[in-house]
Amino acid sequence: MKKPLGRAKLVVIGLVCIICIISYLFIFRPMENALKKSKQQEFIYSAEAVGYAAEIFMTNCINDVRKLSNKTELKQKIRAYKAGNITLDDIKEYTLLAYEDEYDALEYVVGAFRIFEGGVIASKGSVDPVSLDWKPAFRDIASIIDPDSLSVTVYSPIKNNEEILGYDVAVFDISEVLENVHQGHMIHEIYSKGDVEKYLPNNNWTELKEGEYLAAGETETWYIKHLKNTDVYFIASSPNEIIYRTINTFLGGLLFYFPLTILISIAIIGIYTFGNIGRRIKGLESERDRYRKEAQMDGLTGTFSRNYFNEYLENNGFSLFHWPLAIAMIDVNNFKTINDTYGHSIGDDVLQEIAAVLKSSVRDTDMVVRYGGDEFILLLRDCSIENAEEILERAVEKIRNIDKYDFNIEISYGVVEVANKEELLSGIQQADLKMYQMKRKMSIN
Repeated sequence: MKKPLGRAKLVVIGLVCIICIISYLFIFRPMENALKKSKQQEFIYSAEAVGYAAEIFMTNCINDVRKLSNKTELKQKIRAYKAGNITLDDIKEYTLLAYEDEYDALEYVVGAFRIFEGGVIASKGSVDPVSLDWKPAFRDIASIIDPDSLSVTVYSPIKNNEEILGYDVAVFDISEVLENVHQGHMIHEIYSKGDVEKYLPNNNWTELKEGEYLAAGETETWYIKHLKNTDVYFIASSPNEIIYRTINTFLGGLLFYFPLTILISIAIIGIYTFGNIGRRIKGLESERDRYRKEAQMDGLTGTFSRNYFNEYLENNGFSLFHWPLAIAMIDVNNFKTINDTYGHSIGDDVLQEIAAVLKSSVRDTDMVVRYGGDEFILLLRDCSIENAEEILERAVEKIRNIDKYDFNIEISYGVVEVANKEELLSGIQQADLKMYQMKRKMSIN
């Protein structure tokens, strides 16, 4: 009896070993790979959200400084200067009066200065022009990022036709943006392409989508994203031990108890683990969608943002419009005085009130865009200039009748009508010029 019993024990032990080996090869290993892939996807989603926020910040910096250099009134002063109608001192006097208001409209700015005809004619903030390249040679707007200080320096040329007379230079701090979307154990860094290749010399990059890559090393994983309109890369990294810690702990215990609990473990993994990972991924997808939605809307006024408007224009969204299209450029009169006298909280409240009136004055199919600090654009589909003027007149009256402040709110606006999408950019410039003319006329009166 002992020999058959011993043989039976050996058979049972052999069967258990065979079951364990088969289960390891065909259940445990595929399960481990699937779980690790899910955790890796979580890491990508988290890093993607931060990279997207950094890219939006870079784009906004470039757009804000470009707007400084393309002010209608500044270009008119330059043309008058080149024609010999005003002096360089007149340009300096205008800049000193307008630059402070323009500077206050910039977000996350550390300092800025304006170069004209080879000299610094205005500066604000804590940046010393001498410490930067204040005699640049860029033909178009350019940004330089310092990875060590996490600062972005934007150079925007001031042109008279194709002649470059000077530059607007502004320095922004990106560190606060990265801190606002910090993801715990994840490290966020900015590098040039050369530094990235040096930083990751022995890792193969897997392309996730255009401009985005994943590099998985033995001890660490990196997400690499080329930031749009720049020559630098955003890198998010995390140790594999942290990324896969919960999986390693879980699978280690599973291996230890595997011979006895294989069937129960499979059921638990199917019901709990994958369901939990699925919920986590859905949560990260929702978080990513929230960042995208926030990029579309202006957080203060609830109108569309300048960044969304530019993307809409780049992606040919206006091809779906019904023409003609009326464009209205709107600016708040004496907004700097309101901020200086009553405080920025009141100024913000005024912008919210104006935005509410504008949104209630147009249709759901129209667009209200916060174009700058105190500037808005209305895009009225299938609308003539006469109808647009009526809409603006009613809005102006409603804004004047706002009685919650110790002062009256006045706006200036310019309206043009365009027949097709090819006329959009020139239409915006014409509306801006008309708005400036109205603003100037009201200031004289």
